[in-house]
Amino acid sequence: MKSTAKPRILLAEQKSIDHFICKKMLTQLGCDVDTADNGFHVIDAIREQRYDLVLACSRLPLLNGMETVLRIRGMTQGRSLPLIMMVDDNRIDEVFLSVSAGVNDFLLRPMAGYKLRELLAKWLGDFDLGATEDLTPQAASA
Repeated sequence: MKSTAKPRILLAEQKSIDHFICKKMLTQLGCDVDTADNGFHVIDAIREQRYDLVLACSRLPLLNGMETVLRIRGMTQGRSLPLIMMVDDNRIDEVFLSVSAGVNDFLLRPMAGYKLRELLAKWLGDFDLGATEDLTPQAASA
């Protein structure tokens, strides 16, 4: 049975248009979204709040995505937390580094709304996600 609660997502992304679009797409899918703009803020947020999933940029400032993942995996509350790494499509080498660091899955950017929804459904199977109509970067930025 699907949960009627909203999945709680931590979006770890530098403040940018990508941050804005991704947050809007997650919200359209029915997620409660908290944000962190660097790796240290991600670690602090996970210590303070329970999340159903972390969606993180591979190129976080101050503490990069890979190091952030390693630290999350070292935390009791981070060992089984689903982590999805967002990787620029011209940095495919980061996919392999992400997986070896403990990432569960990855999302290539520029991201497609349907792919984001597929990954969330895969890792948040107990939640009822919203529809994908108008789930495009263009619609999200409107």
